[in-house]
Amino acid sequence: MELVKAIEQTRQPMIDCIYSRGLTDEKTLKLSRELDKVIVESQLMKSIKKYEPNETICK
Repeated sequence: MELVKAIEQTRQPMIDCIYSRGLTDEKTLKLSRELDKVIVESQLMKSIKKYEPNETICK
């Protein structure tokens, strides 16, 4: 749940920046990169939780 909160806290400032500065503004792009990092981290955490600690993924 912490990652969901982090995504929202990163996403909303980016959206606000898009409306005030535009899609190609440097600050918007920086916020977009930060959001990408948080989303990737969230996806990695989800994929890790899918597997049991001792489960063999590749045989």
